[in-house]
Amino acid sequence: MNKLGFSLYKRYSKKKLLIKIFILCSIVIMVSLLSLSFVITSHLLQTSKQKELDINKQVINNINNYFTEKRITTTNILKQIYGNSDLIADLVRFLSLDSADYWTYRIDNFVENSSNSSTSFTNYVNSFYFHDADISNIILYSKKKNFFFITSDEFASKYCIYGSEANSLKKKMLGGKDEGYKGVLTNMPADGSSKNLFGVASDIKDPDTLDYVGQIIISYDTKGIDRLYNQYKDDIKGYLLVLTKDGDVIYDSSNRYYGEKYPYFNKLFGSSEIHMLDKKSYVNIESSSDYGVFIAGIVPEGDIAQETKKIKNTNFFITIPLIAASLLLVYFGIAIFSRRTKGIMDAMEELQKGNLSVRIQDDGHGDELSLIAKSFNNMCSSLEDYIQKVYLSEIKQKNAELAALQSQINPHFLYNTLEVIRMRAVSTGMNDVGDMIYILSRLFHNSVNQETIVTVSDEIDQCRLYLQLFCIRYVDKFSYTINVSDDILNYSIPKFSLQPIIENYIIHGIDMDSSDNKVVVKGFKDKENIVFIIEDNGTGIDEEKLDTIKNALEEPDKYPSSSIGLSNVNERLRLIYGHQYGLSIESKTGRDSGTSVFIKIPALLKEDLIINDEGILSRR
Repeated sequence: MNKLGFSLYKRYSKKKLLIKIFILCSIVIMVSLLSLSFVITSHLLQTSKQKELDINKQVINNINNYFTEKRITTTNILKQIYGNSDLIADLVRFLSLDSADYWTYRIDNFVENSSNSSTSFTNYVNSFYFHDADISNIILYSKKKNFFFITSDEFASKYCIYGSEANSLKKKMLGGKDEGYKGVLTNMPADGSSKNLFGVASDIKDPDTLDYVGQIIISYDTKGIDRLYNQYKDDIKGYLLVLTKDGDVIYDSSNRYYGEKYPYFNKLFGSSEIHMLDKKSYVNIESSSDYGVFIAGIVPEGDIAQETKKIKNTNFFITIPLIAASLLLVYFGIAIFSRRTKGIMDAMEELQKGNLSVRIQDDGHGDELSLIAKSFNNMCSSLEDYIQKVYLSEIKQKNAELAALQSQINPHFLYNTLEVIRMRAVSTGMNDVGDMIYILSRLFHNSVNQETIVTVSDEIDQCRLYLQLFCIRYVDKFSYTINVSDDILNYSIPKFSLQPIIENYIIHGIDMDSSDNKVVVKGFKDKENIVFIIEDNGTGIDEEKLDTIKNALEEPDKYPSSSIGLSNVNERLRLIYGHQYGLSIESKTGRDSGTSVFIKIPALLKEDLIINDEGILSRR
């Protein structure tokens, strides 16, 4: 294990950048996923809690609607009683007479009418059970005679006559009140059964006198509430209570508080989210406006906490593997990145060793590393080319230095020899030969001068010497005119920019059969430029050859052997001043034959020109 750890440390200890990237990515991933997990968990917890409370509230709403239905049922029964005059009259009579008097009246009425068609509330009341299956008892209370008449859904009935039993039942059901009692009754049933019932009491009045004669109490079995509650039994948390305005328990889904007041009734109405009951609990409570009862859904905080714990555990077991998988993906991604960077570093080490032929293989990813590899390969190729050029340039430089040393010997020897010949010609009376030799030596002396940039004045003097030489040679057949403005004489010009053009005319354009061969050299300033025009009246250039010369001036590489002197001058001028400057030519043959060469250069002094890194003159 220690060997493996040392091996990994040795392998990655030098890759500090990759380790930093891995650590940074790991931190970002873990923080992001943990933050996301926290947000999701919080949302799920809130959603889960809200879901539980919403289910609780839905059950409460359903039970509230249940009480509304019972109110409607009770109202319909009362409407049917009061809507039938015989029925209400018989019921008032029943509650106002003793039992013996009432049944005597019923028998006499039967005999007198000789039929059983008279309405009897005792028969009619049994039909009320068909209105609602939850009706368990219908109880009649007589104020005047102080008795209870009770029927049940099994159609059994009995009298509760005067005496202690009637008083006890009155106290139990109506709180001992002699006057009418309205609202929901607890402590049901009245018949002594074990059912969980609640009753709805309504006054009964004599429709003729409006005197209060008693009450009708319709008791309902809480199995209807059970039925609604059980629809959500698997989803709902906590327990459900239905309470009177005094805190008496009408319904308790937990079966803990039947037969007593709810001990935490006053604490149900607090404003905080958590209520301190027997346990810390969330409470949804709603009041039924029909009967003045309270329906409370109570969810202990512990029940929510259990669900919360499940969500947290589930989220934990999802988040941890997700973080591990993400870190593995980062590791493998950085491992691939590491292999690619190692290839680049290995190539750089080879380059440091002097291996310029090293190249990084393009992996085709097209990302920044691919661009670095491509740039590295281009750099190596450029270095190879540059070193090759420098090597060849050094060889050429050495050759040039040898040639320069040689040229320092030969020109002096030739110049001194020409001077000896000139003096011999003058001593023998050959003055024209002496002048020619003198001019030739001057020209030769200027040609070996190392300067590449001269003044316009020096270049014109060189041209004048050259023209004088040929005036002596071609006596009475050749003449020249130099007309150069004085304001351009101090400007600079590349050496031998005008003389090769004149020489080109002497070689190709002069007509030996003519006695008026002439060359005119003009020079003047045109705004920021200097313009030279060399005109002759020679034989001219035919159109086809002129086109070739013009093409050679524009593209010298394609026409290397045409008009070397003109091309050389044009190429040097463009190299120094730019493509917009240089040389152009016009010519015609025939009667008005002749050639005109135009040179345009910028008006610059010698100090305005520099020598660049390649040894070429250029503008500052």
